[in-house]
Amino acid sequence: MVHRRGVATVFDNVLMLLGDSTMIEQKISEAMQKLPLSLQQELLDFVDFLLIKAERQEAREWNMLSLSSALRDMEPEEEPIYTLEDLKVVFR
Repeated sequence: MVHRRGVATVFDNVLMLLGDSTMIEQKISEAMQKLPLSLQQELLDFVDFLLIKAERQEAREWNMLSLSSALRDMEPEEEPIYTLEDLKVVFR
């Protein structure tokens, strides 16, 4: 069994974007019941794959957010802190 922490909200959001989630769930359920047991197991395996994929995508998005937050104040300044006039000794 695959760990499904936090993924339900991802699928809930997808279902809301697609329309009436009850109708989609019903269509999925009806289609699944028409399949032989071996294909129902394959469908379950595919659903587990999609859940893992969604978890990884969510983790990637959090990592990118964390990285962009960490680098936010590290952007180069437009003007240098020191200019040539500030140098006391110039090496050539």
